[in-house]
Amino acid sequence: GSVSRVEAELRYLARKGFHTLYFAFDPPGTTGLYVELFERVARGGPLSAAVLEQYDGLPTDDLLHSLSNAFKERRIVLSPGSALPELRARHALFNPANAAIEDAIRRSQDSGATVQLYFTLFPDDTVETLSRTAAWMAELRLRHGVDLQFVTIEVEPGAAWHLEPARYGVELRRRSFADFLRHHLNGDPNDLGYRIHDEEEKR
Repeated sequence: GSVSRVEAELRYLARKGFHTLYFAFDPPGTTGLYVELFERVARGGPLSAAVLEQYDGLPTDDLLHSLSNAFKERRIVLSPGSALPELRARHALFNPANAAIEDAIRRSQDSGATVQLYFTLFPDDTVETLSRTAAWMAELRLRHGVDLQFVTIEVEPGAAWHLEPARYGVELRRRSFADFLRHHLNGDPNDLGYRIHDEEEKR
C-alpha cells in the first residue's frame, strides 16, 4: 500500500545520507496515516531523526509514541501564532486553549522530543496584544525550555487574506499571479506583499 511505499522511500533517503526527515500535516487530518507509517518504520528499525510540524491540532499520545519508536531523535513543531485565543480563532487553522498547548509541550518532551514553537504578527495585533504574546513566550521558555521563533508571514496567492484583504485588515502589494511571479524573480526579499495599517490609521 501507500504507507509501505512511503516507508521504502524514507529508508532509501536514509541510505543516501539524509539524517533528518521533515513531516508536515498537509493536508490536515492525517494523524492516523502518520501513526500507521511510524509504526511500520519502527518495525523495520528506527531511523535517525525526524521533525514533525503539526499545524492542524496538537499531537496525540499515539502519535508521539509511534514517532518515538520510529526515530532516534525527534522534534515537534507547533504554531500557536499568538497568546490570544481570539486572534488564533480569527486567523489560524486551529485554536486550542493555551493550557492545552502547554500540556502538548509537556507530553512531547516526556516522549523524548524537543519542541519548537512559532509565533507571528497578525494584521489586527496591537502593541498590547503583542506584549501579551511576548510575555507568554518568555513564560514558555522559562517553564519548558522550548525553542521559540517569531516570524512574519509572506502573503501567498489564493490565501484567505489575499482573496479578502479588507476582512483581515491588510493592504495588498501583490494582487495578480503575475505580481507574485515578478516579485519572486527579482523582488525585495523583505517585502511580504502587504501592509498592515498602524494603530493610528485603524482609528
